[in-house]
Amino acid sequence: MKNDWRGLFAPWILERGKLYFESGAVLSINKTEDGYKAVVEGSEDYNVSIDVDECGEFIDADCDCPYSEAGNYCKHEAAVLYAIENEFDDYEMSSGKESIEQPLESLDSVISSMSEEDLRAFVSEAATAWKPVRDYLYSLYSDALPEGYSDEIMAEARVCISEIKEGISNDEYYDDWNDYSGYDVVSSLRKLQSIADEKLLPLVSGKKLFRTSFSLALNILCQIPFAVLNDYGYGLEDLMDSYSHILAESYVFAADKDKNAMEAEALEIYRNKKLSSSFVSILRAFLIDIVKNMEVAEMELKAALERLVQDPESSENAEIAFSSMKVLGKFDDEIAAFYDKFQYSWAVVDKYADVLISEGKTEKAISVIQAYRNEYHEYEIRISEKLLGIYREQKAFNKLSDELVYRIFTVGHFTLEHIHELKNHASESEWHELYERIVESGYASTRLLFEEEDYNRLMAYCEKVERIERDYVVKLSEIYPDRVIAILDKNLSTDEKFMNSRNAYKSYAAFLKSVGKFNGGEELQQKHLQDVIRRFPNRPALKDELRKAGFCI
Repeated sequence: MKNDWRGLFAPWILERGKLYFESGAVLSINKTEDGYKAVVEGSEDYNVSIDVDECGEFIDADCDCPYSEAGNYCKHEAAVLYAIENEFDDYEMSSGKESIEQPLESLDSVISSMSEEDLRAFVSEAATAWKPVRDYLYSLYSDALPEGYSDEIMAEARVCISEIKEGISNDEYYDDWNDYSGYDVVSSLRKLQSIADEKLLPLVSGKKLFRTSFSLALNILCQIPFAVLNDYGYGLEDLMDSYSHILAESYVFAADKDKNAMEAEALEIYRNKKLSSSFVSILRAFLIDIVKNMEVAEMELKAALERLVQDPESSENAEIAFSSMKVLGKFDDEIAAFYDKFQYSWAVVDKYADVLISEGKTEKAISVIQAYRNEYHEYEIRISEKLLGIYREQKAFNKLSDELVYRIFTVGHFTLEHIHELKNHASESEWHELYERIVESGYASTRLLFEEEDYNRLMAYCEKVERIERDYVVKLSEIYPDRVIAILDKNLSTDEKFMNSRNAYKSYAAFLKSVGKFNGGEELQQKHLQDVIRRFPNRPALKDELRKAGFCI
């Protein structure tokens, strides 16, 4: 690979990619028709695709990590490119498919072939040489923690939190959240997730060190800047769930004396009014739902009722109110009175229905939801999803089908999954009638037309919008080659009118390359290739992108 792909990567991304390659994070590379497929080990395993032209020169790269999906070249792609340069430099595309990764004997068979003495020696050597192996061994099979283990976990967490804060503070220097600092925030969140899953959870499930795992989880949560992290989204909810789970599991299985200490520790932090709302919600859920703390339940019920008056559609406050009433032992008539007071609020109706369902009063829950729908005609999508969920749980397929029909033809906001579900519960004749009704109502997506093999309607729609989605073009070109070629011809001509940048050239070259794969496309491809070269003789960047796409010009 002779062309300089390095210039496409930010310097720090390039540096990290090289470190990934040198550390062996590139798990495997396979040669394909269009280039290479690889798996790279990061916070999780990522799939990387590298496209090269017929001369083996780099065209493009793709990875399923968040940073790449935001439109950037990432460190995983850089790592694979370094690996390709080192392993495949003299490899010709025409020689077929080859893999750096050699066929491996299964792990089970390797272990089975080892004697007990060899296996013990290997484990001892690995644990001595690699701290992660040693820590994992301790976490699973020792009643004690390695010396300084808790301090090491907190130090590791503080580094992650420091990276998060630095990433957030750097955001003002970037135009787009998905730039370098934003990606670092997400990466650090995932490291905190790994601490929970790989280091704290084994303390609960393996070692039964409930007090230790609880205090570590609580202290880490205290330091996470939730208030600003709410804007980042990726991984935050999973992170909160993981640490909440550790708090709950540690408390539930702890001895009574440790439970009292855990409750006191959580209460002391809870009373700190400077906490972020996200952290408060974690502590609140723990103290009310798990600990059943009456003091907190009383305080939170009063506050939730006041907030509901100001914001009746606050789902969070409705849930707090019902959870608190349950802990305080409020009777059915008191809960019903609360519902009567706020029956105009879908948030309250929704949570009240959950209470009824938990008590085995599902039919009453359905009637409460239907009464709200009939009276207020609001939140139709949420109501429909609620009822669909109940009917699925009940396996009430007739009611489910009726609600799906209502959702599609009355509510109007639905997904292809709703249509699939309706089809699954309809007879062949019923589905035929429903399908025609969906098409006539204008609700049929191109995906549905394609799935139902309704190619004539699909082709007519593509001609109407003068575009064919990539998923359908191969099949349609087999059935209607001339009609497909006519649309592709128009698309290419349109794109040629707006070729005014390197990105536009790159996009056009890729599109032109793909046209040759379709029935009758090679002739159209050559026609447009010759035409653009003739019309734009003084655009070297265009010619460069065409060469990268595999055209010999």
